[in-house]
Amino acid sequence: MLVQNSNVIINNWITAILEDRADVLASISSTQYLENAVKLFDDPEILKKYRFENVEIILGEISQELHLQIFNDRIPVSLRLRCIHAAFNLFDKWYSNYAGYSHSCDHFWDIYYNYDQLAAQPLIQEAIFDTLHKILNIRNSECQGSALHGFNHLRDDRCKPLIDEFIRECTDHDLLDVAKIAKTYGGL
Repeated sequence: MLVQNSNVIINNWITAILEDRADVLASISSTQYLENAVKLFDDPEILKKYRFENVEIILGEISQELHLQIFNDRIPVSLRLRCIHAAFNLFDKWYSNYAGYSHSCDHFWDIYYNYDQLAAQPLIQEAIFDTLHKILNIRNSECQGSALHGFNHLRDDRCKPLIDEFIRECTDHDLLDVAKIAKTYGGL
């Protein structure tokens, strides 16, 4: 029964996103929003019932909201970290298996532009770094491109050796270009 109720909550949340129901979304607490995101990221197969363009909208809207909530000190840091780590599942279970979601995949990490906030929350920065590193190791060019794009926005010196290693091993010319730009920080 708990799983069924959880799915109803997730489906209602997704419907509110698709229908741009600001009233419904405003009634969802920040904590509940992240809990919903974690559930969706852990089981992205829920998205199969939606049309392609709607999935792009859903994931785009969620990633935009996450940039606000990941830095929200009123949400327990454990949940914020869990959400960041759960994003790996979205990439591993969804983006790596279903082609064509390049916009929401590539721009998922655009949410982390506030470098001062990142620097002030080292646990969040560490979780993002770890998650991007894991995503870079998924053997899928869209996922790898997204991780490289994310490294670019993260602006963490630990990214450069990972990018250098990726460049040495990569044979995809488009990804090589993305990786070279990612090393410059701010180029993407």
